[in-house]
Amino acid sequence: HLLGWRSVGGCGRTASASSIRACSSSTWHFWFCYYGDRKQVLRSFVSLPLGQHSLGLSYTERSYSQRRDVKLATASYSLQLGAGSLRLSALHLFNNSRGTEVQLSYHLPLGAERTSASLSLGHSADRKQGRLQLQRSLPAGNGLGYRLQTGLGDDDSQQASLALHHDKGVLELETARQNAEHGYRASARGGLLWFDKRLFATRSLNDSFALVTLPGLSQVMVYADNRPVATTNSQGQALLTGLRPYERNRIRVEHGDIPLNVSLAGLEHTVVPYYRSGVRVDFSMENGRDAFFHLVNEAGETVPAGATVIMSDGRRFPVGFRGEVFLTNVAEQNTLQVRWRDQACRVELAVPDSTEPVLDLGGFVCRSPLPGKEMR
Repeated sequence: HLLGWRSVGGCGRTASASSIRACSSSTWHFWFCYYGDRKQVLRSFVSLPLGQHSLGLSYTERSYSQRRDVKLATASYSLQLGAGSLRLSALHLFNNSRGTEVQLSYHLPLGAERTSASLSLGHSADRKQGRLQLQRSLPAGNGLGYRLQTGLGDDDSQQASLALHHDKGVLELETARQNAEHGYRASARGGLLWFDKRLFATRSLNDSFALVTLPGLSQVMVYADNRPVATTNSQGQALLTGLRPYERNRIRVEHGDIPLNVSLAGLEHTVVPYYRSGVRVDFSMENGRDAFFHLVNEAGETVPAGATVIMSDGRRFPVGFRGEVFLTNVAEQNTLQVRWRDQACRVELAVPDSTEPVLDLGGFVCRSPLPGKEMR
């Protein structure tokens, strides 16, 4: 399947590279460079994607000025097997007594989120070893992660670690055993940030970040590119780390966490921050009052279902069974007109300020207009 190849050389800390597509499924790479004790690095490889299979071959030469040159060749074959992936690889070191090393590995994602199991087995001329691992990766937001690992064959090591991802940093506990020796380690990583005239304790800042503000709204989940990454604090703020610089980052809030009496101009913003810089993302809010009550006329009879309540701004709401009415975004003082068939009446509705999402105001009497003050 390989139709040709091309080589490009370069000197310095960075190698030059080029590639050619062949038969729409093959890629050939070749490069070399010079730096430090290493006189030359020559590497070429070809990869062949074959649907659910893939094949890779490579050859590398490392020439040194002060030690023996290294020449090695590798081959790998990958296969999608069930829900997991199987990989067989071989490494051959020329002019080395260890000869060829072969490794077989299988990686299986488990049902739990971010959890996987893997098994690897290796064989060389003087060693047979393997590794069995169960791992749950840390989430983008707050949560736990862990790793359990044990060696097989000639590898008698065991390792275990537990990590906590929090808005203010990462705490990790680790233990390991090898050759009857035990080791323990605890570590904490985080940072301090001065932004928007305030000091924040945060995770390590290696990329860009954003400060999301929802004044007065706590425990609102915030997403970055549909990944839950933070919740707002008691001041309605959330600091988002790990944003991609010079790229579009979609930031949105969970609609279900917004109180019913609060309306937002939008649930999502897109930001493009500079490298290792921050942006402030303000979600425009409007606090509204929603009210529920029932109406009777001056004779004490229920206003019939199907009547229309007209607010001063022209909005219309229907009257339900038992004279029930539900209004949204009402003011503190409201004059309502109620009309049905050839009848009409007026209600003066006072709505107190409250943190309740919906106020049950009880019953109101809809009074006929005074003579000479007919409603329009």
